[in-house]
Amino acid sequence: MSKNLFLRIMTAVVGLPVIVAAALWSNHEGWWLLGTIALAMVLWEFGSMSFPDSMGDRFFILLLGVFFTAFLMAWPNYFFLVYGWAALAIILAMVFSRAPVSTSAARMGAHFVGIFYISQSFFFLMRMHGFPAGGWWILYTLAAVWSCDTGAYFTGKALGRHKLAPHISPKKTWEGAIGGAIISMISGISFAMLVPNMGLSVTTGALLALVASSMGQIGDLAESLIKRTYGVKDSGNILPGHGGVFDRVDALIAAVPVVFGFMWLHTLQVL
Repeated sequence: MSKNLFLRIMTAVVGLPVIVAAALWSNHEGWWLLGTIALAMVLWEFGSMSFPDSMGDRFFILLLGVFFTAFLMAWPNYFFLVYGWAALAIILAMVFSRAPVSTSAARMGAHFVGIFYISQSFFFLMRMHGFPAGGWWILYTLAAVWSCDTGAYFTGKALGRHKLAPHISPKKTWEGAIGGAIISMISGISFAMLVPNMGLSVTTGALLALVASSMGQIGDLAESLIKRTYGVKDSGNILPGHGGVFDRVDALIAAVPVVFGFMWLHTLQVL
């Protein structure tokens, strides 16, 4: 066993019980606070990659992202206001910035990713907790994504032959992606069978996990693309064997909107 794999396993052994306990915690505000702290860490790592020479941009994306999410949590019915305000704030910041004009478009794009992709997904993850069986839905999402990650890693090492996206992540293979998706579907079936108050059939549990894990793999590739763009290996080093917090939740950020959307419609009895 490699040292890196050992560190990954040890980090998971320590962190997993904490995450499970937090997700099943009945205190919604406590979960929202933990989510906000995690969001701030991810935004800081993303900002550090995107704006290595601009402390102002890093603080701007951090503060705007946290405000954006907090506003949505407090007044979700007024989302149309905060979307417009956040976009306007980004545009104004670029217009009045003293940074070179040649960097404005790239910087604006990074801010939009930070707010409308990363922060919004954290809002969905935090909002999940307030729904019926919300803690179990959170754990379902985590299991679908992280079991896929584990399955893809080991399947890819054993059977990987055909590259998935060599220009972005040379080690990822189609065989690994398929193996990860299968493991994720098994986790979805397990939740459907073992947690009846989620109201999932076995078929739905499997198919939703398949879609969520597929989006998760795209999210993983998206973060790899960002890191390759800025020439960094990891978003941070706070998690031994994993890198930064963003490295650990990159797939989750892309999968959460899918599960939240289904859960919301399922609660309304549309699905």
